[in-house]
Amino acid sequence: MKRTITWPALLVAFSAIVLALFILEALCQGVEIVPATDGPVPPWKMLRLDIEGATPEQLKTAAVHVWPRDTAEVQAGYGWDGKPYLIFQGTRAGSYWVALCAPVDGGLESAEITVEVGGAGPQPQPNPGPGPSPPPSPDPDPPLDWREALSTWVAEEAAKAMPGRGDEAKKWAGAIRQTAQDAVAGKITDWGVFRVTLKDRSYTALGFEKANEWNDKFDDPLVTPRIEREMKVHGITTVAEAATMWLAVAAGLERLAPAKSSRAERLPVELICFGAAWCQPCLKMAPVRDALRKAGWRVYHVDVDAMAESAWTRWHRANATAVPHFLVLVDGEPWQHATGARSSGYLVDWLRRGENEWRTRHGQEPVRFEAHGETTLTDPIDREFFYREHWQMTPGDCQMAGCTVHPGKWERVLVPSN
Repeated sequence: MKRTITWPALLVAFSAIVLALFILEALCQGVEIVPATDGPVPPWKMLRLDIEGATPEQLKTAAVHVWPRDTAEVQAGYGWDGKPYLIFQGTRAGSYWVALCAPVDGGLESAEITVEVGGAGPQPQPNPGPGPSPPPSPDPDPPLDWREALSTWVAEEAAKAMPGRGDEAKKWAGAIRQTAQDAVAGKITDWGVFRVTLKDRSYTALGFEKANEWNDKFDDPLVTPRIEREMKVHGITTVAEAATMWLAVAAGLERLAPAKSSRAERLPVELICFGAAWCQPCLKMAPVRDALRKAGWRVYHVDVDAMAESAWTRWHRANATAVPHFLVLVDGEPWQHATGARSSGYLVDWLRRGENEWRTRHGQEPVRFEAHGETTLTDPIDREFFYREHWQMTPGDCQMAGCTVHPGKWERVLVPSN
């Protein structure tokens, strides 16, 4: 017998759907997605949507939905800046519905937002990355009087908010100046890319903890709001114009820097050390890094879990499958890299060869030096690394060893990204 669907049955089904949506809405509260920018977003542009009220536990089990399907990429994460977020990138013009839903205490917490995407627009300039730039050109224009006032204000407020931190102020000023000059030169044309690049460079210059402290005590509560007010007052709308204000900020911070020491300045050769809290060889490398810093070498540490979204970690994903991993920069550009624990003698020799590489590039004669050998390794830790040069770990090794600190997701941290 052929069955037919009656109107009462349809009405009951519709009522059930409405009731289910009502119950879901009642359960799904407490999280809000906030767009980081106003207005339509071009499809080629990546938009960061901050999620207020979400916790790391929620995001680990969260499901992200986009409609229409297969027309955008959305990723949820909990960033190194301490804020949860969604990264949204559309592939066509139109309206998108984005929803985040996470199970919490037997119920669901969700948030949703409609993102309006505009036309294709011009292609963005490539991001120069967080590393130091080549020697910058002079500032394009002398600062105006109000920028001089901004520079003076920065020096006074930084001295109050971060007393006795002039050496750090100089390093942060260098990261600001490099990023601002890239924007003035047209290498950075998007405000979001400017902020991300500046943050990456501040982490490289100061380290994760100190950079966050400067951001929490000085940048976000004081500098950024002041710059936004000045932009409105003076009608500044482009990233290049705003960058000249950041040059004034850098000049103010440089006033706090202590006088240079009598020790000769090192050449622009740096060592980036990639590691993780669960990696035993990485933890034992800490005194080696400290010894190199005390000797005057420029050595930086990047935790590939804590800084999972930084540009340096993205570089690591594409070039390494384990930690510790080391990268030597010459003139701000990657020169050589290697995986596995190394002795301080090995790293010093490596850095000296990097200095000779710099001299050769700039038409200077290389300097001869006596390489470290087994007889010079008097420190027990140094000797251990000399005999175990390729001691390294992957998240899989960590699980087999029963680590108490668990690594981040393999595909987010160590697998090469496309």
